[in-house]
Amino acid sequence: MAMGDWLLLGAASLMIKKTNDANEDKIVEEMVDVSDDMLPVDDYIKLQSIREETPCKFEKELSYEEFSRIVHEYIDKIKRIKKVKITGAKIECTVSSQTACSEWEFSLDFNDWGHVTGEYWLYNENADSIIPEKLAENISRDITNIIKYSNTFDSYSKYIKENINLDKNGEYIYKENRSLWDKLTGANKYLTTKCEIKKLCGEHVYFVFSYLKNIGASKVVLKPIKDINSKSNKYLYEVAEIIIHQDEANAKNDRITKNSEILILYHDKMEIINQYTSSYFRKRNVKEVVAQLKKLGFENIECKKISDVILGVFVKENTVESVLDSDDVPIRKHKYKYDTKIIVNYHAK
Repeated sequence: MAMGDWLLLGAASLMIKKTNDANEDKIVEEMVDVSDDMLPVDDYIKLQSIREETPCKFEKELSYEEFSRIVHEYIDKIKRIKKVKITGAKIECTVSSQTACSEWEFSLDFNDWGHVTGEYWLYNENADSIIPEKLAENISRDITNIIKYSNTFDSYSKYIKENINLDKNGEYIYKENRSLWDKLTGANKYLTTKCEIKKLCGEHVYFVFSYLKNIGASKVVLKPIKDINSKSNKYLYEVAEIIIHQDEANAKNDRITKNSEILILYHDKMEIINQYTSSYFRKRNVKEVVAQLKKLGFENIECKKISDVILGVFVKENTVESVLDSDDVPIRKHKYKYDTKIIVNYHAK
C-alpha cells in the first residue's frame, strides 16, 4: 500500500460512525471507509460539516428533554466523566484519566441530517478507552427502542454518498445515463417511496436528492432560492418545494415514474449585487461607509485601523483607505453572499 493510501485511511479513521442494523436489531460498528464510494477525504469532511450544521429536530416520540434524560441516566453512572455539555443532539464530555492526573475529551453526535435516529458519530481523543463507545451504544439502543415504530427513515446518512458542492454549484442537474429501451419503458416504471415525495419539504436538500437518486429517479434538478440571511426562519439547504414534471394521468394519481423530472427548490444564502468598487469608498468617512455596506445587505463587516495619522495633513482621521473581501481582494462590482467578510481599512491616530 502506498503512503497516500495510508494517509487516506488515517484521515478516514479519525471518525467512527455507528449505525443501527434494523434487520438484526443490534449495533454495528462501521469504520468510515472513504474508498468505498471513491469519495475524497476533503469531500467527506465537508459533508460531515454540512450535516453538523443542519438544525436537529426532536419529534414528539423523543423530545429534547427525554434525550437529555437518557444521556444523564448513563453518564451519571460513570464517575470519571467530570463535565458534560449537551447542545442539540451533540454530547461533549471531559473524562478524568485513571490516575486523575490529566483529562481527555470525546463527543457523540446524534444529529443524523436533522433527525435523531440512533445513528451517531464519535470523536475520541483516547482511542484506548471503551467509555465513549459503551456510552454511545447504550444511548443509541434506548433511542432506537423509542422511535423504531414512528420514524419514516431508520437512517438519513446512509443515502448520502457524495458531496454535490452546492456552495459552489448553486443550480445542480443530475441526469442518469439510460439506454433507449429504458427511456421507452420508463413511463410504466413507478418509483417506490417510503412517503409522499412532497412531504420531504423541510428536509435537507442533500438527503432529498440522494434519496430520490437511490430509489431510481432519472432526472433531478436542484435550484436555489436565495433568501437566507441572519433573520431567516429557514435553514441553509432546506427544501422549500418539490415539483414533479410528468404526464397528467400519473400526476392525478400522485404516482412518480422513472421518466418523471423532479425539480427541488431549496433555500440558499442571499446574494448582494454590489455596484461599488473599493476606490469608490476611498477617502470617505468610515462610519458612512459601514452604514452604506450594511444597507446593501452585508452583515459581516470588520473595521481595521491604520495608525498613520499624525497631523492630518497627508491623510485625514477616520477616512477609508480600502474595502476588501474575505480573500483580501478589493471589492468590485460583483455578487457576494450576505455573510461574506468585508474588511474596511481606515486611517486613525
